[in-house]
Order: sequence, then C-alpha cells, then structure tokens
Amino acid sequence: MLSATYWLDHEDMMAKVFVYIPVPESIGKQLVTSIEANIGTTEMTNQGALTATSGHVTLLFVGTDLDDKQVETVLKKCKALGKRTTQFEVHLRGTGLFTISGSDGHILYAAVESWEPMSLHKDLTKAIPFAEHAMQYVPHVTLVHLGPFVVAHVNVSYKWVVTDMIVSIDDRKVPISLSGSRIRL
Repeated sequence: MLSATYWLDHEDMMAKVFVYIPVPESIGKQLVTSIEANIGTTEMTNQGALTATSGHVTLLFVGTDLDDKQVETVLKKCKALGKRTTQFEVHLRGTGLFTISGSDGHILYAAVESWEPMSLHKDLTKAIPFAEHAMQYVPHVTLVHLGPFVVAHVNVSYKWVVTDMIVSIDDRKVPISLSGSRIRL
C-alpha cells in the first residue's frame, strides 16, 4: 500500500491533490490538431493550451494544502471507489466557454456528454469531505485559454473507455483501476 509519507518528504510539506480521468494520447493529438486548425496558435494565451498528453477530465479538485493524513485518506477513498466502479465510456461532444474570473479572457473546453464523471464527482465529494468546492462541477476537457475578443469553436466528438482514474499528488500520479461490477444509476 502506498503511504502518504512516500509522497511528502517533510512534516511541513503540503500537497496539491486532484482526481481525474486521463484523455488517451491519441485523442489528445486529434484535439490539438483541431485546435490549431480552427483557432491557430496566435489567438492562444501562453498558458493552459492542451498538449497531446495533458488532456483530462477533473473529477475532484481536493486542495492545495493537504497533509500526510489527508493524502492517505484521499488514496484510501479513491481505491475503495475504484473497486466499486465499473469501466465506462466517456463521450466528448461539442465545446463551450468558461469566463476567467478577474480577466478578459476565457477558456474553450470540450463538453463531456457522459453522466458517469458527474456521478463519480458526487461519490468523491461525499467520500472526501475536506475537498475544496469553489465552483459548480461541469465535466469537461480544457482545450485552450483564449485572450479577450476571441470567438472560437472546435468540432469535437470523441469516445473512449475509461479503465482508470488518476490521483495527482503534486507532480506524481497514482492510477486507480476501475474494477467493480456495480451498476451506476
């Protein structure tokens, strides 16, 4: 079993932790190609652009200042949830825009049409009560941060089967297999 002390080397260290579903690299490459063909690189800000390997659907942002005990709790709860959760298909379809608080820019995202990420978000929120809940949860894949006055649309329709969720502890990734037989309603 992984120990949080493996992740945190000093007592005073705090971890940034979130749980997500990775986008397969092959779909990430296609999304990047679509962004570049439809928007171009000059309209993008220098931050937040999708790469072939960075795409993900965040299930829960847990927080930035977690101690050893909290990291252990997150790992334990995610492993238990993974054992109860069956593999499922995610479908990205269409795009939308989020406004960036305190900025003129916005974020172009691919919308997740599947209901399972919302269900997993709710399960994780119940299981990890100390997680930060700043905004309404909208399952999505961030495509690019755009500057002000840029109107963008990318035709998106991709599917893949989710076999794992990932717990990100700072720069380290812990895959959690979805191996359950529970029917998610």
